[in-house]
Amino acid sequence: SMDGIPELLLMAGQGLDASTGNLQDIEEGFAAMGRSIGETTTSLDSAQAVLEDYQQIVGELQGAVSYVRGSLPGWLRAIRWGLTLTLIWLGIAQLGLMTQGWERLGRRRTLHEG
Repeated sequence: SMDGIPELLLMAGQGLDASTGNLQDIEEGFAAMGRSIGETTTSLDSAQAVLEDYQQIVGELQGAVSYVRGSLPGWLRAIRWGLTLTLIWLGIAQLGLMTQGWERLGRRRTLHEG
């Protein structure tokens, strides 16, 4: 009844050898997975830093837009007054030219009549 034991032990040894190889493969797989997770963590950290930079830039731009929106009516008012004064000045200058033209026309009429 002990005759089959050595063969069973040999088979068990071969099974253990195969299991040892499989365990090494599993260990290498876990190590590769750990490296991949580490690389992913590094990529996520980099992406987080970039997002924080973008948030800061967007915040600064929003502040600049708010400033422009707040001060734009003042600029437009100043431009409007400047254009209004320019048009009034041009109108006054035209009145002077018109009166000179009327005077010349009046002189010509009196010269031709006389």
